[in-house]
Amino acid sequence: MSTLSNTTLQEFYENVYLLTYSIYLSPSTLKGYQSMWNNDRPYSVKNALGLAKLTQLRRKDVQNYVNTLVKQGLSPKTVRAYYFLLRNIIEMIHNIMLHLLMVKVLF
Repeated sequence: MSTLSNTTLQEFYENVYLLTYSIYLSPSTLKGYQSMWNNDRPYSVKNALGLAKLTQLRRKDVQNYVNTLVKQGLSPKTVRAYYFLLRNIIEMIHNIMLHLLMVKVLF
């Protein structure tokens, strides 16, 4: 887990999440995810949370982000899409960290 402790959400998204899921996602879904991640708006996932360290990202950070999306006037469907992307990334991080912890305990 030591290598993940200094990893940012941006680094994880680019180096793990995209590489893992780009082979499974349709081109249009991938394009949509990239747009939500990289758009120039202050509420893009990259701009809002990209520099957060994986081990320091908390539930309140995600809730504050969702609140920001709502305050920006995004439709509920769009807010769900942003949240779905972020949730999937966080679930992947959680699963990797859990796996690493189990390996460390068992070996």
